[in-house]
Amino acid sequence: MAEVEKSGRIRTATAFLLTGLLWGSAWIAEGRLRDAVPDCYAGPIPGISLEAARYGIAAAALGLLALRDLGSRISQKAILWAAMLGVVQLGVPFVLAAWSGSGVAPGISIVSFALMPLFALLISGGNGEGEIPLAVAGVGGVTLLGATSLNLSWHAWPMFLALLAAVLLGAVGLLGLRRLRVHGLIQSGQWAQFCAIQSGTACLFLLLASFIFHSADAAPCTLQRASALPLVALALPVTAVTLPLLFLLAGRMEAWQIATLEWLTTLVAVLESHGLLKIRPSWLEGLGAAILAGCIVRVVSIDESSATPVPSYLK
Repeated sequence: MAEVEKSGRIRTATAFLLTGLLWGSAWIAEGRLRDAVPDCYAGPIPGISLEAARYGIAAAALGLLALRDLGSRISQKAILWAAMLGVVQLGVPFVLAAWSGSGVAPGISIVSFALMPLFALLISGGNGEGEIPLAVAGVGGVTLLGATSLNLSWHAWPMFLALLAAVLLGAVGLLGLRRLRVHGLIQSGQWAQFCAIQSGTACLFLLLASFIFHSADAAPCTLQRASALPLVALALPVTAVTLPLLFLLAGRMEAWQIATLEWLTTLVAVLESHGLLKIRPSWLEGLGAAILAGCIVRVVSIDESSATPVPSYLK
């Protein structure tokens, strides 16, 4: 029994670290994609067409994997949940975050997303094992990492509130996914079907939003050959792989713990960018990285039985 439990914890930690590594490395593909097709980042919601294409490709790949599980189709309730999470957890947060990006500094953005574990804890109403202090410490670590770009002007407050709404929706989405897994509304072997529906719904929502927010003055978004590789990288490893990993994690970790992937993503991105660009970190960044590393180790080591349960109103 102890060996099985140990093996399960190793699988959970591996899935957690792999997801953070893939998300944290996504900035490389995103940068190359922006350089290849800059016209696609014009308009009020920069990159929305590319984001729709990303989820569309991911949905197609996951759909192919789901073909082997057609003998065990998911319930209509699970389909509705998958579609809802595609909008609430993926589609709407992207629109809000992309719109706010034109007025909110990058440092403010990463600190805002670092609040997701705290939001999830406040919604669920739990504070077992000192979880809220741990969530606050994680936000502090991210703040130190982004201390050089924490400017927020008064005219950007609407965009900042939109960014916080995106973070809040991300937390709600994780709580919903956790509910599905805890109460057995979807079986573990149906992950491909669930994730394909979730990604496909996000694609359709973003396509609709791109038509609604289309600017007549903006140049058309035309894909180039140079954009194929970074787009596929974002669609397959960063999306089609991490969505099933999140599905796995939701069966083994609480929503607030999964949300701390935002911390790991930031840590990986900062370390990679400093290494590739040969930037020497400041002492504040070093302190922030050390705090984050300690917080992440603590999050992964928390036993499932002592974690905060799903709130009663989500049951």
